[in-house]
Amino acid sequence: MRQQIKSILWLVPIVLVAAGGIVYFSLRLPSAQKNPAPDFSIAGVDGGTLKLSDFRGRPLFFVMLAPRPEVVRARDASRAEKHVFDTWGYLDAVVRNETPRVGLRLDTSDLTAEETVAEILRRAAEARVR
Repeated sequence: MRQQIKSILWLVPIVLVAAGGIVYFSLRLPSAQKNPAPDFSIAGVDGGTLKLSDFRGRPLFFVMLAPRPEVVRARDASRAEKHVFDTWGYLDAVVRNETPRVGLRLDTSDLTAEETVAEILRRAAEARVR
């Protein structure tokens, strides 16, 4: 079970960024409502390729994993590299203040990876946007 979760978790940020961009721009730009999102592809965990168009007509779920900014700052302070707070702080402010509330925004500050997955599955109905 733990290995399955790990094999899925690496894909979550990629899918979230892609889906977040699509949802963000489709809600912010009126012309995007009329035009489908551009197709893109990423490597799947099985070695195959996943394309956005493969999911056309299926339900769309949007989950934003969003730890509190002070947690991100503390994590940065404990790292020798990979400092992300400046970017995260800006992105967090934009998401909270300028984007419509869409899908599931999950504060992962106090959750383990396993608890995060369980919470996403438990609250899947909130994440469904189409």
